[in-house]
Amino acid sequence: MKRSWIISGLVLLVLSLGAGTVLAKGATPEPDVARNTIVLRQDEANQKANYAKELADMNGTLSEVSALCSAGPIARTRAATALLAATDTTRNWYIGPPPPPARPWGVTEARTILDLGGHVQMDPRPGNPRHCLISGLKVKEITGVWRMCPFGAGAC
Repeated sequence: MKRSWIISGLVLLVLSLGAGTVLAKGATPEPDVARNTIVLRQDEANQKANYAKELADMNGTLSEVSALCSAGPIARTRAATALLAATDTTRNWYIGPPPPPARPWGVTEARTILDLGGHVQMDPRPGNPRHCLISGLKVKEITGVWRMCPFGAGAC
């Protein structure tokens, strides 16, 4: 009886930590990207609805929010960020000018997310080598970090 309580307690402990925090023996988590990395989030990144399908824990802290990360600092212009968006062949970023289907995207630097206590890690995928994941922020925090990139040649 006592043994089953101990096993149950250990199972609850592992579950409370979350699957993402349990690492294989000797494994280390990916480090955050460089602070000057440019991060893109598709569509209206400053809107709460943009995060409705994202994973969140019981406290509302988001994990594994999909984004794109530059390989280093790049200009915060529509043209420069469009080159980054074009590296993602898994979805249509609608890079072209309006009329629709052109869509906006939000731009920020990793430092903004990191300074709020979040994390940004590279997560390359087939057809999307610059894919990265944002974790550790609540929706009310992440919706304030993006500057929307206008259509045309404007600054982001």
